[in-house]
Amino acid sequence: YTVEVMAHDGENMFTSERHTIILDTESNEAPMTAGGNLEIHLDPMAVYDNVTDTWSLQLTCGTFTHLGQPPVNVTWKTPNGTTLKSSSYKDGNFSLLLPNTSKGGNYVCSLDPQSPAASCLATSSPLLNKGVVALDDKDFCTLIYEAEKEENHRRVSTLTDQNRNLTDEVNNLTNQVTNLTDLATNLTDLAANLMNLTVHELQQ
Repeated sequence: YTVEVMAHDGENMFTSERHTIILDTESNEAPMTAGGNLEIHLDPMAVYDNVTDTWSLQLTCGTFTHLGQPPVNVTWKTPNGTTLKSSSYKDGNFSLLLPNTSKGGNYVCSLDPQSPAASCLATSSPLLNKGVVALDDKDFCTLIYEAEKEENHRRVSTLTDQNRNLTDEVNNLTNQVTNLTDLATNLTDLAANLMNLTVHELQQ
């Protein structure tokens, strides 16, 4: 594409500038997924945030084997109609973290309609269909409860191991103190014997 701009400086002098841009439409590549469509899943384990000390549920949308060119993205829609961006992308899946205050309902993932790569798909492509998962309020409660229970179990196990290690250290220190006490006793006895021997020699 070429654009030429001509300007008049008020003194019958004209200047022009020409700018050209080349668009390679053949470089666009359509995205692909392992199953040929968008699959959305609720991860069986809640995700813990160390910074906020809160738990979240994680939805994944994919699984992409090729993101297309330029890389495509997905958008999410909550039950109340709010559109959200993905929280992360890993191993072919876009993820959305849902705080534990989220409500149940249908959560939807779909290709970003503004992505050039999405325009390379045929109008009949299953990838243009939306992925939908229905969540119940109890899903949030159950998964977060299980995650908290597992985390508490892990923490108790860690504290138990630490306590065992500390007990072993205390026992080692106690043994060292006992050995030092025995050594001090032996040195005291040796000093007494040497003193008695010296006195005996002086008396002779």
